[in-house]
Amino acid sequence: MATPSGTSSNPQITGNPEDAHFTDSGADTAAPSTVPGSGSGAEGGFGSARDLDGDGIVDTIEIDLDGDGDVDQITHDVDGDGVADVVETSTAGDGRFDVIDIDSNSDGYADVTQIDVDNDGRIDGVVLDANFDGLADEADFDSDGDGRVDTVIVDTNDDGILDFAGIDVDGDGFADEFVTDPGQTGQWNPVPDFTDPAETPDTAPPAPDAIDL
Repeated sequence: MATPSGTSSNPQITGNPEDAHFTDSGADTAAPSTVPGSGSGAEGGFGSARDLDGDGIVDTIEIDLDGDGDVDQITHDVDGDGVADVVETSTAGDGRFDVIDIDSNSDGYADVTQIDVDNDGRIDGVVLDANFDGLADEADFDSDGDGRVDTVIVDTNDDGILDFAGIDVDGDGFADEFVTDPGQTGQWNPVPDFTDPAETPDTAPPAPDAIDL
């Protein structure tokens, strides 16, 4: 089983809507509180500390979902196509961003969702949409916080509902227990006598010695 990578952290977003300003080419204008980088388009155009690539389009948007004055969600348009590529969400509204959705092909659906389950600043779970159909195909979790995936849940019939799980109980990298929810009722039941193919030894009989005729 793979080892999860990445550490969730509170993004350091510089600038706010008040930083956006119009400048007149050649005019003696005071510098903004956060100076846009080179090629920001501030000369004679629109400049914002949240316009990362200087194309005049705001790439980073901070959203207060519950109206309490704290940022609960941050969207990033990394490639400037107008579609959010990364969405960071603080589900508790405490400023700690514990869910990160990544859209790698700009189709508007998250292909990878990283989750900090225990709010310790480290990624504990990853949900994958492998075939880009907008439905989860696999979820990997590190339930004990040791940095290794120990629970893998998959969707066996491509309906978007995860229904089969393998659990690595002893931490050796192989699933020791398997549970399934074939009726998709939320009731997980153990699968008896299931053998992980990765742990199945080669039981084929050895080839006979050559025989002289």
